[in-house]
Amino acid sequence: MWLIFARYAIVEDLAEFGAIVHKCSRNQTELDARIQEWKSKGLKVSGSVCDMKIRAEREKLMETVSLMFDGKLNILVSF
Repeated sequence: MWLIFARYAIVEDLAEFGAIVHKCSRNQTELDARIQEWKSKGLKVSGSVCDMKIRAEREKLMETVSLMFDGKLNILVSF
């Protein structure tokens, strides 16, 4: 199971249930800190910096996710 674009609590909950999660955020420092925290708990979480308001950044994010997950995306959550 894969997830992209979720808030932190949802990311953690789904990862604890075994999902492989990719989180995007506009803030690199905050994203790095959270990913480090989740990985220290043994959760499978990666992340990218992306401003969802900018089309080019959304497209780049989808390319990244497509490469990471072999073009397969099970869940898309956008807030």
